Amino acid sequence: MNKLTKSFLFCAFMGLSSSLSVVFFWQQKLILTLILIFISIFILASKWSLANLLLYILCSIGGAIAEAIVIVSGTWQYTSPHFMGIPYWLPFLWGITALFIINFKKFLDLLVQKF
Repeated sequence: MNKLTKSFLFCAFMGLSSSLSVVFFWQQKLILTLILIFISIFILASKWSLANLLLYILCSIGGAIAEAIVIVSGTWQYTSPHFMGIPYWLPFLWGITALFIINFKKFLDLLVQKF
């Protein structure tokens, strides 16, 4: 399997597994949190670097804080908030999203090189 295909499949796994987990398990808070933790560990182990870990942690915290601020302002709300107006699983989703973005950028770099 070539690099481009591997990169695409990895991005597809990250995007689909996390999105579908939220779609199907948003009402089962603990199960969704555990699923997203598992996905996070898998992604970090597969693409291990200290920079990826720091990005994951900072985006998890930063994303959750940003959402909490917006929620306090009354812009929107979650149907089942747990802490500061956000669900427990949301920081993990922010971390996965950050890793998805950098991996998708790598995929696009490979795609552009091919043409």
